[in-house]
Amino acid sequence: MASVENSISHQTPSTTGRLWDEEPKFDESKDKKRFRDYDAACDRVKSFYKEQHEKQTVEFNIKARVNFKTKKRARMGVWDAMEMLNTLIDESDPDTTVSQIEHLLQTAEAIRRDGKPDWMQVAGLVHDLGKLLLLFGSEGQWDVVGCKFSDKIIYPDTFAANPDSYDSVYSTEYGIYKPNCGLDNVMLSWGHDEYLYNVFKDQSTLPEEALAMIRYHSFYPWHREGAYSHLTNEKDKKVLAAVQAFNPYDLYSKTDAPCNIPELRPYYERLIAKAIRFDEMRKRFLHNSVPTTMTDTLAPESTLPYPSIHKDKKFVVLSDWDGTITTRDSNDYLTDNLGYGKDKRREGNLEILAGRATFRDAFGEMLESVSAAGHTFQECKEILRRDIKLDPGFKEFYAWCKAKDIPVIIVSSGMAPLIRAVLSNLVGEEAANEINIIANDVTVHPDGKWEIQFRHPSRTANSLADDEHSGFGHDKSQAILPYRDLTNPPTLFFFGDGVSDISAAKHADLLFVKVKGDGENDLASYCNKEGIKHVLFEDFSKALPVVQSVVTGEKTVAQVIGA
Repeated sequence: MASVENSISHQTPSTTGRLWDEEPKFDESKDKKRFRDYDAACDRVKSFYKEQHEKQTVEFNIKARVNFKTKKRARMGVWDAMEMLNTLIDESDPDTTVSQIEHLLQTAEAIRRDGKPDWMQVAGLVHDLGKLLLLFGSEGQWDVVGCKFSDKIIYPDTFAANPDSYDSVYSTEYGIYKPNCGLDNVMLSWGHDEYLYNVFKDQSTLPEEALAMIRYHSFYPWHREGAYSHLTNEKDKKVLAAVQAFNPYDLYSKTDAPCNIPELRPYYERLIAKAIRFDEMRKRFLHNSVPTTMTDTLAPESTLPYPSIHKDKKFVVLSDWDGTITTRDSNDYLTDNLGYGKDKRREGNLEILAGRATFRDAFGEMLESVSAAGHTFQECKEILRRDIKLDPGFKEFYAWCKAKDIPVIIVSSGMAPLIRAVLSNLVGEEAANEINIIANDVTVHPDGKWEIQFRHPSRTANSLADDEHSGFGHDKSQAILPYRDLTNPPTLFFFGDGVSDISAAKHADLLFVKVKGDGENDLASYCNKEGIKHVLFEDFSKALPVVQSVVTGEKTVAQVIGA
């Protein structure tokens, strides 16, 4: 939410001239005392909060965020998602028993009646869609809705059974945080609003005010009771204004009178089309989500075969090759020394990170500059066999994995013949032949010129330019995702270092990002920007103890990421 401060200071009037933070008019005749009366709430509501307060721990929160980055759920349009809510009653809400689609429309209609901007109407329409988690494998509604719990929270006595209440760190006033660190740096309870915020911040054109309304609308201890002020900063004060402007519509629009859904649908579908990046070919609602029945049609078509996946393993290691298993990137080495040089190569990488170029196009131009300079493929192979070195800890790492029957798979955007040649030189023919290599290939012409043969030469017809499958040449996620469809999927470790690993980064259970001494830490930069949790490592000797701790059960993946 880096731009909230500037965004909120420049309010946009709606078509009727009303600003988003003007006082609401729709609720002037409402009896506010009859809303949010938790003392008189039914047992269903009280049971919900008791279970939530007992089970919402730091460990659970971290695990839920890992699942968000890795698990498949579904693809659908916003209205499709709303219709799925038609059978869901919110167990935490003491004010109404109508279905969620009714609540969403009632909220949006109240905002519309007050003449508020279109984007705020959309925020009202979608703000509770994250509750679909209940239909996609959550443990209950309590996980759809690390410091000392505030006594301003509903039913504060129910936290007595939460183990974090007695933790020596989590039970202190600041816990793992610093004074006034800002809510952006605080791990909020994992729930439907935090989930939906993480979906829409990347997949919508909603302004920062709308994203704040979605993210914090259930955070009543903060926006209504003033709790946790010791953790907030100046930016949060401006965010608070947006959340408080939205809250009356979420709260006081509730009525048992049903909406005319068929009549309202065309109006709101027009607003959705303007606010959220969906079209007829790519209707993605839930993050990282592909139903099993759609995998083949949504995935990019591969021109090269894949090896069989390891269906009976508890752990699988997948690793980038260049600059990860090796100490330097062989393709960068060829480009810097035989092609158009390091400066232009780095410029291409930065364009990829900024979203202005695809990896496929920039990488293809790199290699073309080497071939165009007259360097044959055989010459390149010999240079790399001579100059490329192995990560000093990889042999020990591989030997341990082999002893534990853990497959090690190389997943690379380089060319398989070059990788195989260098790998054989570094670890021997026998070990090199045991390791599966999933990579691109090469076409060598009779005149000696050569060009890379991309595994995924074009984007899938079902994706747009900004889709995760749009331009990697080799979309590494496709080597990982088949494991997610298994009945008992293994724990997946992925090792990477650069821009070619972006498509795979968010799909691993535990992501290791190599620290580069030359400062070209592109994958680390991407993960930090996108909030993808990862473990930094200098070489495989440093990564091995971490992997061992998970395999032996000494630590969980969540504990490793949390540390």
